[in-house]
Amino acid sequence: MRNQKGFIEILFVVIVLLITTTTIFLYTKGFFSKSFLTKNKLNVSKLECPLLPGGFVGRIVDLNPFIFEVLDYSLQEENDNLSNLEYVNIPGGFLYYSESTPQEFKNISLESGNLISGRWGVVLNEFVSDVFEDISKVPNVEKFCTPEDKLKNIKRDSPIIVALSKTEGFGDTLFIRKDESYFYRDYYTNEVLPRNIDNKKVHELKEKITKLDLDKYKSGYKYQTNANLILINDTEAKVISFSVDNLFNPPADLTKIVTDLTNLREEILENSKYKLKVHSKYEINKWLSADPPNSYTREVRSEILKRDYPNIYKEVLKKHEGMYVFYKYEGKYYYLWLNSSNGSLYSDGDELKIYEGKYSGYSLWKEKEIRLRDISNDSIEIDKSVMDRNGLKVWLEKDNYYLDEDSFYVLDVVRF
Repeated sequence: MRNQKGFIEILFVVIVLLITTTTIFLYTKGFFSKSFLTKNKLNVSKLECPLLPGGFVGRIVDLNPFIFEVLDYSLQEENDNLSNLEYVNIPGGFLYYSESTPQEFKNISLESGNLISGRWGVVLNEFVSDVFEDISKVPNVEKFCTPEDKLKNIKRDSPIIVALSKTEGFGDTLFIRKDESYFYRDYYTNEVLPRNIDNKKVHELKEKITKLDLDKYKSGYKYQTNANLILINDTEAKVISFSVDNLFNPPADLTKIVTDLTNLREEILENSKYKLKVHSKYEINKWLSADPPNSYTREVRSEILKRDYPNIYKEVLKKHEGMYVFYKYEGKYYYLWLNSSNGSLYSDGDELKIYEGKYSGYSLWKEKEIRLRDISNDSIEIDKSVMDRNGLKVWLEKDNYYLDEDSFYVLDVVRF
């Protein structure tokens, strides 16, 4: 009987340990719902450094709509075992905004200027948060975690007073801060350094913005998710957000501010510089068959590739992803998209023409003093005249195709 009782006690302990271990595992893996995490927030008594993957420190700009500026953040980490969320990098000077204040702040007396911390994640391409914390009373919170020189454009002691953006989500944005520092980030998230800008313009803009009666505008214009102008008056702790394009009979003082901000952004763009990098290079093969590649069926083309280009054929079959191959036939150029499936070769493609276009066209490289084959792995600086002569564009994707000395190049151009 005693042995049986001891066995039951041991079994009970084992079951408790299993439940505890499983609970901890599921929690760290993120299987609990967002609401569970929200209701069971950590009690923050200090700011733990380094920040967890996806962690950030922010400064509240406004609660309705809910807008905060990211002041410090952690970088994405591969093989993150803390959660099943896909954590993302948070760029410096980023403003997050939402039409509604998070539920966890409903019963807390927060106001503009309060500091918060949280976790940043993406599920189905939408922002989610594990935890939001009010950390305004945390000792030494102003120091945060990351050294100042590691965080570009972030001014922890100087709030943003204006953010002007052409696009939803503040991809293309001009930021001006209370201390009159400013920077511009283009649509492709390149940070463009202001050059040859008269700082008197920035001072005058700041003065106009801080003197605005934001209460008047906030009551007159409804916040929109496609907002492309946020004005913040730090002394009044108020914000106005709206779409400039949708304003009906906007007040003259507001129109003047928007015009001056737009002109400043264009002036920064006009004085921007560019870096050119060869993203990839493709040798041009000679097409050996009697007719051009696009005149054959996929099945016949696969047999031709297997016969005339055995090395390419074998390379494609080994790859998990597809590859592009370029050919020349009777003075014309063709591309083939090759992909392996179940040990067989799938091919598709068409003739390449001289025009700008992804995978279907190309441009001729016109610079005599810059040979694309001489550009090393490091980028080279070019000016706007080179951009204009060659029709170069700043793209989010690498789709600038150029022919130079019988090779195709994909060029990556960034603004700085």
